[in-house]
Amino acid sequence: CKSYSSDKPSDVARHMKTCNTEFEMKFVGGLYTNPQTPNTPFAVYPYMITFDFESMLVPSGKQLTKDLTEDKVHIPASVSIYTNHPAFPNEIFILSDGNTQQFIKRFYDTLISLANVITAEVGQQLDPDDRNHKKWNQVPVWGFNSAKYDLKLILGYIANEISKNRQAHGTPFIIKQKGCYTRIANEKINFLDIRNHTSAVCN
Repeated sequence: CKSYSSDKPSDVARHMKTCNTEFEMKFVGGLYTNPQTPNTPFAVYPYMITFDFESMLVPSGKQLTKDLTEDKVHIPASVSIYTNHPAFPNEIFILSDGNTQQFIKRFYDTLISLANVITAEVGQQLDPDDRNHKKWNQVPVWGFNSAKYDLKLILGYIANEISKNRQAHGTPFIIKQKGCYTRIANEKINFLDIRNHTSAVCN
């Protein structure tokens, strides 16, 4: 439509519903790049780790109360881990051997190993004054719907690992909102749910 122009997508969408003339969509060009701050070569963390758990139901038979018996229990069975750091081009897959705590320990140790490589490289690109800043030494670990599912599934086990390593990896930090664990972190890794940082229409 040649008679209407606006920089707001919502205004354009509203006009298109009532406009009787033909219109065309044009891409004005340009490429988005992350802005750089004066003291660092990047404005956002350049690398990330992602993970996804698969789970299963196993028989329990645990007597919870006099009249209530737990029939089955939900446990993690495997996890896939991936990072965009070029030193790790392949997905890492860990399968549980039935000992859930040992399984989660392997998961946690793998994350820390990846984080150590990532932070070492990031530190080389920073000025000496910025290398010890917390935000550059804490690698984001992204999950999809992990606040409602994955982190709840492994909460007791991962909390145990983080607590055991608090002297080496820093004090644990947890944010819980409406029954969801939106953040679990220490000074090395930071568990986040991508769904809490994207538009509601994303799927």
